This record gives sequence, structure tokens and C-alpha cells, in this order.
Amino acid sequence: MSLAQTSVQLTLPQSPFPPLAVGFMSLACVYVASSSPPWRPMSPSSARRRGEGPFHLGTGLWLMYLVFAVALDFILKYTLSV
Repeated sequence: MSLAQTSVQLTLPQSPFPPLAVGFMSLACVYVASSSPPWRPMSPSSARRRGEGPFHLGTGLWLMYLVFAVALDFILKYTLSV
């Protein structure tokens, strides 16, 4: 049996919490955008630093939406749609 004939099929179940999954994905994007190679020092005015802004803004807004949605759900039993 050769390695070329071997195939692996990976199937993931549908997430019961898509808003939470989006939050973790946006946090991962912030982490990737914030990381820089060790051989290239980063100055605060570099283009990479400016590129982090949309990820930080989007993640912050999404997390505020989630806090608002959880508070409404906990207090009023009201469900916001995503």
C-alpha cells in the first residue's frame, strides 16, 4: 500500500455556537496579524501595525455584540439573531 493511495476524510460537525466560533476565528486573525518574524523588528508606525487595526476593531465590535446578546438573553430571555 503506497502513501499516494491513502486518503483521510475529515468531517467536522456543525457548530451549535456559530457566534462563538466567529469570535475565536477573529481572535486568531488578530493573533496572526500581530505576530511578526523575529528577524524583522516592528516599529509602531510600520504597515503591519496599521494592518492590525481592522482586526482589532472587528473583534472588539463582535465581542461587544456577544456581551450585549448574552445580557439580553440572561435578563430578558430575548434572543438576537446572527
